[in-house]
Amino acid sequence: MAAMPRALWILASGVAAATLAQPSPNIVLLFADDLGYGDLGAFGSPTIRTPQLDRLAAEGLRMTSFYSAPSCVPARTQLLLGRYPSRVRVGRTSVGGDGGMPSELTTLAQGLKTAGYRTAMAGK
Repeated sequence: MAAMPRALWILASGVAAATLAQPSPNIVLLFADDLGYGDLGAFGSPTIRTPQLDRLAAEGLRMTSFYSAPSCVPARTQLLLGRYPSRVRVGRTSVGGDGGMPSELTTLAQGLKTAGYRTAMAGK
């Protein structure tokens, strides 16, 4: 591995030290099937009322540029691993399938735990 330039290392060290001095933000990630971009009030829905989600969006970070796969397994794979589904071989996931994520890959939850977070999941 090539040596990091000194100026870059100092900048990275300063960012790391500043990050450690501040409390970590809470992270709530909602991942919904069949939810369109404009189906929440925070994103312009004139008919569907979502006041609690709108408040979370107003107080937190809204991510608006992304790519999501069109079906469950690839989309969840993207979320958990931060990779395009075509870069991960999940195998067959139906009954009797040999599917699953390769154990050598780090999931979002594992990365967050390394950073000192406690993680949980509810749903599928």
